[in-house]
Parts: sequence; structure tokens; C-alpha cells
Amino acid sequence: MLVLIDGYNLLFQLLSSGENLKEEREKLIEFLSQRLSQFSFKSVVVFDSHYRPGEASKAYLGSLEIIFTDEKETADEAILELIKREKSPKNCLVVTSDKRLAWRAKACLAKTESVHSFLKKISRPRKSVPKNEKKEPLFLSLKKEPEPSPKSDEEALFDRYLKVFEEAYKMLEIKTPSRAQRKLPEGKIKKKREIKKTSGEINESDFDRWLREFQKKINGA
Repeated sequence: MLVLIDGYNLLFQLLSSGENLKEEREKLIEFLSQRLSQFSFKSVVVFDSHYRPGEASKAYLGSLEIIFTDEKETADEAILELIKREKSPKNCLVVTSDKRLAWRAKACLAKTESVHSFLKKISRPRKSVPKNEKKEPLFLSLKKEPEPSPKSDEEALFDRYLKVFEEAYKMLEIKTPSRAQRKLPEGKIKKKREIKKTSGEINESDFDRWLREFQKKINGA
């Protein structure tokens, strides 16, 4: 497994204003080297050249590889290039809270992890591992429940309206009494009967209604 860390994105999540960038960067590198040494995977932290002008460079601190891009390349581009070089991009984990980089990494089939989630997991105290046992890869500890396949906009909109409809229907059931519970006053019952009597008149055709009125006039005459 290859873990690719967006260096400055991680650092700026932790850095307070006014702190020395170079000193804090060195502290972060030392911290990552110590914490990641307990895992058996390869880890690379990539920093932009914007805050360290010059040509691209590579260094190691323990098992941690540190890359500084040159002035013409961003850390995002370097990370994506490292993913493309891998035979199995699915074995790459990109650590960043940059949504754009995370989206591009996923498009390359890599996995992603937010900065805060990653730091929380590697900061946990780990049990001592017997010499005859292998260290647990971070890939297993970071494994999430399989995410459901993203729904289309049409499906999401349907689900939204369905939820609203169900909530409104429940409220209607609470507010509206059943027919067995309803009790109409005597006056309203009479009116209801009168309406039933004239219901046939409402449904009759224009010709029948004209004929009935004509017969009334004849009888009255």
C-alpha cells in the first residue's frame, strides 16, 4: 500500500497564524516519521514548491519519503502522477482535505482519507506486536464500510419528495379523525341527505335538465 500525504494541506489544518512555517513543517515531518514507522506500508509526504523555491528534491526520514516539487509543479500534480505510476492505483491512499484533489484522486481509482480522520487514526496508541507477527497495515485500520453507489440526480430528487410526502401524510393522519370518529351535528346530517337527494340532478345531462325544467313550467301552467 502507498500512502500519499498532501503536506501543506495537512500542515495548514494544524498551523496557527504567526507560527514559523519552516519550523512547523520540520516538526510535522518528524511526527509523521515517528507515527508511520509502526506501519508496514510505504508513505510519501509531498510539499508544494511555493513555500520552498528551487528545484524538485527528495529526502528520507526513517521510512517516510519527503518530496518537494519544483516551481512548475504543484503537490496535487505530483500526487496524481505518483498514483498513475502505480500498477494498482486502488492500493494508493491519498490523505487530503482538499476536495478537488480528493475527487481527482478517486477518478484515478485511488482511495482518499481526510486529514483529521487520518491524524486521529495514526495517533492512537497501538499494541505491541510480537516479533513473529506482522504489523497490521494501515489499509485495514482505515477500511470503511462500503459506500452505497451514488444515486442519480433524478433518484435523489425522487427520494427527497417521497420523504416530504410521507411526513406530510403522517401529519395529515394525526390531524384528520377517521370516519368512525367523526360526529356530524343533526343540522349537517339533514343537509348531507338533501345533497344526496339532489346528486342525481347534478349528474344529469343538459338535455335532461332542460326537459325537467320544461315539464315544471307545463305543470305549473
